[in-house]
Amino acid sequence: MVSGFDSEGNQLLEEWRKPIIQADSWQDCCRWTYLDSSTEIVAPFAGFMKKWQDPIWKEVIQNAIQWYIESLKHFNGYNTYIILLQAALEKIAWTFLKVDEYVTSDGFNGLKASGQIRLLLKILNVRLEPIEEYIEIQKKAKELNWNDSIVAITEVRNSIVHPQIKSNKPQGLSEKIMQEAFQIGNTYLLKCLLKLFEYGYSID
Repeated sequence: MVSGFDSEGNQLLEEWRKPIIQADSWQDCCRWTYLDSSTEIVAPFAGFMKKWQDPIWKEVIQNAIQWYIESLKHFNGYNTYIILLQAALEKIAWTFLKVDEYVTSDGFNGLKASGQIRLLLKILNVRLEPIEEYIEIQKKAKELNWNDSIVAITEVRNSIVHPQIKSNKPQGLSEKIMQEAFQIGNTYLLKCLLKLFEYGYSID
C-alpha cells in the first residue's frame, strides 16, 4: 500500500496493488552519513526532485543512487562495487560538466577518468580525501606514484577491469587496499549527490 499526505496531514492518496518489482530483504547498510538525523533527508529532497524532474538528469540520478545503494551491499568483496562507484562518478561528471558547459565533448574525452572526476569535485567544491588517512592506499601510492586519492581509486578500478603485468600498474592488491578504495569512492559519490541536491553547503 502507498499513501500520500499533504503538509497538514490530510491523506490525498492511497493505492493498493501487488508490487511489480520485488524488494530486497531488509539490510542495515544504507544511510546518509552526512545528515545529523534521519529527518534531515527532507533537506536535500527538494534538490533531488529538481534533478529528478529534469529529463537530462533523471536517468543519471536513478543510476547513481541505485549503484550507490548496491555498493553498500559489499558482503562478497569489493571488486564489483568499486567498479559501480566509479561508473556513477563518471556518469555524473559527464552530465554535470556537459550540461553546464564546463567542457566540450572532446575536452572531456581527452581527460583520464581521474581528471574527469577531479574536475567534477573541484567545481562542486568537494574536498579531496587526504591519501594519508588511508594507510594501505598511501603505501601503494608511494610505490606507484599516485598523486592523490582520485588517482588511487581509478587505478584500483583499472586493475580490476584491465589487469596488466606492468611495473607501473597495481598488481596483487590486498583486501585492505580494496576496502580503502571503496571507502574513498563511496565518500566521493555520496558528497557529489548531496552537492547536486543543493545540500552541499556544510559538506567539505
